[in-house]
Amino acid sequence: MRYVLVFLAMALLDGLWAAYVQATASDSIIQASTLATAIILTTGFVTVSYVNNRWNLIPAALGAFAGTFIAMMLT
Repeated sequence: MRYVLVFLAMALLDGLWAAYVQATASDSIIQASTLATAIILTTGFVTVSYVNNRWNLIPAALGAFAGTFIAMMLT
């Protein structure tokens, strides 16, 4: 179950980064600041997960790929 959460968290994280870049490019201060906070919290969860179990790097990498792929398809 933890592997699924790490995968989903990384997919979410890449989507958040895409939205953050768009928000900063359009000078949306509140939106960019809110997204930055969500990025830090999600990054913390994923980092703690793979520091405790290095096998979590596999679903993290797959989630990063999926998140970027989906974000690019939607924009």
